Amino acid sequence: MTENALVEPGTPLAYSEEFLPGNGTYDDGEQIRAAVFGRQHVDTESMTLHVEPTGKRVADIEKGDVVVGRVTYTKPELASVQILEVRGKEGRSLLQQVEATLHVSKLDNRYIKDLEKEVRVGDVVRAKVISLKGGPQLATDKPEFGVVRAFSGDDPTQPLDLRGKTLVDPESGRRETRKLAEDYGSGRV
Repeated sequence: MTENALVEPGTPLAYSEEFLPGNGTYDDGEQIRAAVFGRQHVDTESMTLHVEPTGKRVADIEKGDVVVGRVTYTKPELASVQILEVRGKEGRSLLQQVEATLHVSKLDNRYIKDLEKEVRVGDVVRAKVISLKGGPQLATDKPEFGVVRAFSGDDPTQPLDLRGKTLVDPESGRRETRKLAEDYGSGRV
């Protein structure tokens, strides 16, 4: 790892056990990776890796923003979400891949033991940015936030239908659960 080295999105910077993800980085569960094109920096005091973007940003993500993203990775206590759009900044490109973290404690107001039963890889979620420390941190603990588009565990290209309060795979009839946004199925993302 070279201080001030130029990196591109997805470049592995260090193993997750060695450092914490900072601005411009994300943790894929095994490694800290660059989320933006820029120069990497190491804060040895906080053991945090940062990537300072090069060039001009078009749309920044700020605390309080409502974002829409796709779940890219899950484990029982957290999910990684690739931010696709920032509400109020539609039509303005992020120009960089931004990964955010959704912790199980911020998923819902009720106790949830296993996040992987509430969101799955491929699902599209609407969430609020509650912190930027260590990269964007998300919450879906209000009724308007949660999964807005869910896909089958059997076939990740098959969207699930909402029947009453239950998600159903139209092909197999299999029932699945998610932490749904109150307007799931309305077509509004």
